[in-house]
Amino acid sequence: MRTMKMFMAGILSVTFLTACNGQQGSKMEKAQAEVEKAEKKLDEAKQKAEAEFESYKADVNRQIDENDRKIAALKEDMKQTKKDAKKEYREKVEALEIRNNELKKQIGEFQNTSEEKWQAFKREFNHDMEELGKAFKDLGTDNKK
Repeated sequence: MRTMKMFMAGILSVTFLTACNGQQGSKMEKAQAEVEKAEKKLDEAKQKAEAEFESYKADVNRQIDENDRKIAALKEDMKQTKKDAKKEYREKVEALEIRNNELKKQIGEFQNTSEEKWQAFKREFNHDMEELGKAFKDLGTDNKK
């Protein structure tokens, strides 16, 4: 009888442990699937952010190239400027060129490390590009006076 009770206790223990391990295995599989799903979403988000940055960078580089063309045209126009205004005009054109080159360098060196840094960079860079655009317009207005 005592052997029978020990035998039954052993069987119950094995059954209980097997059932627990089965549930644990199922939970582990679910957790692993969730981790894989999260990693996939993270990879997709990184790819999307990278694509957005590359598109933005291409647009900005086109604008910077257009600014280079405008600067070259302004330098040509400088030849027609009156002697007394030529120095001031040249300084303004050179300042535009320096700022345009700085922006070209910034966009080339930016490393997209996080969404927060990317958004902050883009906000500041857009502001700088707008200011440069205004400076081009202002110079064009001053030159026509």
